[in-house]
Amino acid sequence: MAVVGGRGWLGRAVVRAAAYQGALVTVVSRSTGPGIVTADPAVPATLARALDGADAVINAVGYRGPDAECARTANFAMPDRLGRLALERGWRLVHIGSASEYGLVEGTEPIREDRFCVPPTLYGLTKLAGTRAVLHWREAGAAATVARVFNIAAADLPADNPIRDIATQVRAAAGSGTAMGEVAIGDPTTVRDISPRSWMAAAVVALALGPSGADHPVVNVCSGEEARFGDLARAMARHLAVRITVRDLGWPRGGHVVGDPTLLRSLVDLPIREPDCGSHQESLVRSILGPSFPLVALPGETPCHPSNHPATTPSGVATRPAHIQW
Repeated sequence: MAVVGGRGWLGRAVVRAAAYQGALVTVVSRSTGPGIVTADPAVPATLARALDGADAVINAVGYRGPDAECARTANFAMPDRLGRLALERGWRLVHIGSASEYGLVEGTEPIREDRFCVPPTLYGLTKLAGTRAVLHWREAGAAATVARVFNIAAADLPADNPIRDIATQVRAAAGSGTAMGEVAIGDPTTVRDISPRSWMAAAVVALALGPSGADHPVVNVCSGEEARFGDLARAMARHLAVRITVRDLGWPRGGHVVGDPTLLRSLVDLPIREPDCGSHQESLVRSILGPSFPLVALPGETPCHPSNHPATTPSGVATRPAHIQW
């Protein structure tokens, strides 16, 4: 198996998950280093050479920044090239898409894979273009699937991620020594479908390795669980044994974006709740706070500690300054 973008924020977790599931992994990246096969994104021939001998390829390349040309190259041109190669060489391709492709969502019904996509952002538009490119090559005969991932929880979330901002404020409250802290959130009523990065990566790898992963054009990689930002802040505070109040900053309402995981569950067997965690929310809190922060058990519950699950422990990899994951 080859992971293109295997040095990126999500790509590294995919590489770890693939190795844990027994795959012999080739890391393909624009960077250089031990064990890395280097490919220049501006020279398609280097990508083709890097993937010689692969039987399955996961594309973890992505760009969330404001540069339109970078977004087009990473989010559209790369999956388009990989789709063509998958057709020509006969290997299975799993392209990591994004729930941002769905765009604005009204109501609270879980989002299914056949939902019409109307993304309003550059990231969503270019990711959707990449999905359509992959599906074009699939229609031509390539064994290609889009794994459309929803929100991800990790200890090293990018600086512009609102969940990271919440965690930073909760940590500050815990270290302030005051009896009550305040966490200000743009919209505490925002609901998202969030899963630990290690679980997301394991699900993507399972799709690439499983016998039925290529049978479907698009698969939502999500939990189907609701996570409200205000509730998540309070759960983090409980784990750090601090009391907080949540202040609503009155930003435009973030709405309700939760995926339907029915198809994913029919293809892979990966329980979203870890055995020693009381709830899905517990797993999220542990993933977001990371192993360096103590986790205090809630009444009647067993504390979840990263050492209990070495295969899914957050890596602690430092956030890279560039937006591109490649």
